[in-house]
Amino acid sequence: MFVIQVAGLVVAFAALFTEVAFSPPVWVHLVVWLPAPDRLPAAAAALQGRDADGSVHEQGLRSPP
Repeated sequence: MFVIQVAGLVVAFAALFTEVAFSPPVWVHLVVWLPAPDRLPAAAAALQGRDADGSVHEQGLRSPP
């Protein structure tokens, strides 16, 4: 639950920054930011070498020792 809240916070501030800095049309916000809260936690888990449910991969993305 905590990871989803952090992802939502990151997406909200990034969307706000994008609106203030670039003023894109609404459809750009929808295309870019609508799927982001679902994908950020999965991407973070993949970078750590884990599945979305927390189980560890055999090798993940880390280089072998």
